[in-house]
Amino acid sequence: MFGEETIDIVDLREAILPLIHRIIREGKCLYAKSLRTRIEFEMTKEALYFDTLPLRKEYFKILIRRIKDGSFGC
Repeated sequence: MFGEETIDIVDLREAILPLIHRIIREGKCLYAKSLRTRIEFEMTKEALYFDTLPLRKEYFKILIRRIKDGSFGC
């Protein structure tokens, strides 16, 4: 079915938002209870991903700054 393609199987109910976003954009759905369920899940998760994107950007900006100035982990 997949030939020589490498695959990873992920339960999206357990995954973190950035991974879910990447899978929705780049992956293939192997199973969904129904098309409606799939669309509702994808819409909900994508909305949450984009709603929280500014928070993640700010978090990583501060994290990188703390790593560079040596104050991370103190």
